[in-house]
Order: sequence, then structure tokens, then C-alpha cells
Amino acid sequence: AVKRKSKTCFVFSEAEATPCCIQNSKKAFPKATVKDYFYTSNRCSLPSIVFIFNSGRSACADSNAQWAKDLVSYLDSVMNTTAIPATTTSA
Repeated sequence: AVKRKSKTCFVFSEAEATPCCIQNSKKAFPKATVKDYFYTSNRCSLPSIVFIFNSGRSACADSNAQWAKDLVSYLDSVMNTTAIPATTTSA
């Protein structure tokens, strides 16, 4: 069996326990494979968006890349449309 090398997407900064990316992907991620995202702290030297995949893995993207911004917009719209609306009761 051939073992694959795993790439570390991010490390935790020494100042605080916040993930910081050490490299960003240059390739866009397919929408169907991504379930969530978060931005890295402004204390990180590489401003990034961390995308979380359905598999539980994650990868970093340049926060200024247009494809990453588009994916964030898409995820925001999906999360807003799938949210359960609050119910109200009338007297």
C-alpha cells in the first residue's frame, strides 16, 4: 500500500490558539464538497479563508481570490436558505 503525504493546511499561532494558514490553495474547490468556512485571525501572517469539506478535512484559500469570495457568497446563501425559520405563536 502506498501512503500519501498529508499536507498541513494551518498551524496554531503562538500568541493565541488560532489557526493560521501556511499556504493557500490556488485551485477552486467544488461547491458540493464544501460545507462551511471561517476566516483566519488578523494576527496570522497569511490572510486566508479556511474551507471545511463534507469529509471533515479543511483547506486554505487566499481571502482576496475571487473564486474564494464567490464560494463564501454561495455558502452564505445556502446557509441562509436552509436555516429553520423562527416560529411565532398568535394569541
